[in-house]
Amino acid sequence: MQPDAPPPESSAAATRCFRCGASFGCGAGTDGCWCTGLPAIHPARLAALPAEARAALGLPPGAPPASCLCPTCLAAVSAGLTPHS
Repeated sequence: MQPDAPPPESSAAATRCFRCGASFGCGAGTDGCWCTGLPAIHPARLAALPAEARAALGLPPGAPPASCLCPTCLAAVSAGLTPHS
């Protein structure tokens, strides 16, 4: 009897979202990460936002850590960013 195949995100590293604190699978450096279907947001772009804009996006103060946002937060933040923000 063959064991069930692991879910796709099982090859992703467990990490915590710096926006909401949720645990999720970050597939950075793997083939087919869930985040490739969303717009990329460079951490420097988030760090350059004024405090008011960061707060409006629900981001904590200070420079973002070198970690990912969870699927829900990445979608919300990318939807809230304007092309020039």
